[in-house]
Amino acid sequence: MQRLKLAGGVFVLAAIAMLGWCGYAVMLARATSDWTETRCTITRIEQKRGGGRKQRHTRYVEVAYSYAGNGTRYIGDHWNAAETRFHTTSPADVVTAYPIGSEHACWFDPRTPQNAVLDRSLPSAVLWLPWMGVLFGAIGVWIIRRAGSAPSRT
Repeated sequence: MQRLKLAGGVFVLAAIAMLGWCGYAVMLARATSDWTETRCTITRIEQKRGGGRKQRHTRYVEVAYSYAGNGTRYIGDHWNAAETRFHTTSPADVVTAYPIGSEHACWFDPRTPQNAVLDRSLPSAVLWLPWMGVLFGAIGVWIIRRAGSAPSRT
């Protein structure tokens, strides 16, 4: 019974974490909407796979770019406000679209120009993670309620 309640609590905490991260990512993305646009030059781009045995199939792209912000040159490495890696099913397409030396629009924070992003859109996880959080929360509440209504063993 206690183990069931603990398991339900873990599901509820996971749901809170997922929804919290989504809220944080949306807040960061909205903050970039008033950043200053500039041109950046791609200085490094690499296709990578996840590091651990369980992450072998995770594919992403890491990028670095140089840009001028308030008269000073900086190096940026963020795709968007919440991610430094761009997770994709086709990293080769991203590498082709952003070859080293190519110029693209990027945005920097005029108050702290060392903060920049290559893309102001929301991270893709924000589209599906809230639903996963709601599902986890519902499962957690269901487990806790079920454990509370089960007859206790003595």
